[in-house]
Amino acid sequence: MKFNRAELSYFLSLLAVGSMLGLWFVAPMLSLALMGLGLGYGSLVWTQGLTIALVVLVLGAVWKQQGALVPAAIASGREKRFRLGSVLTGLANLAVGLALLGSVVGYLLHREFFLAAGFVIAGALMLSVPLNILGILCIETSRQRP
Repeated sequence: MKFNRAELSYFLSLLAVGSMLGLWFVAPMLSLALMGLGLGYGSLVWTQGLTIALVVLVLGAVWKQQGALVPAAIASGREKRFRLGSVLTGLANLAVGLALLGSVVGYLLHREFFLAAGFVIAGALMLSVPLNILGILCIETSRQRP
């Protein structure tokens, strides 16, 4: 398994977008199924965690099987698209990282900052998801197909 910055950035982007889509579509169906089995409302929290864990497992399995998530071969003439996708995913991950770091530092400096930290992190996530989607599309369309 190759491990470099591009792979990590692409993995985090796929994780963010995959988790969002999983929480929109898979988690509600899983919640209904578990509630139908009589597990009650406590299953709602578990289904969110299970959905994100499922996304991580699928991404890890694909990464392990292919040896890489980022395309090894880029079609000629599509290098700019690949670079743009890498920049977009990097910016999205940087925004989330800075929001997390700012929230931790803000909390350490002023204990009541935890009230605003959720809004800071949510705002960064709302910015990062469209950037991640565009970045993933740019990277995937630059891939050389056999």
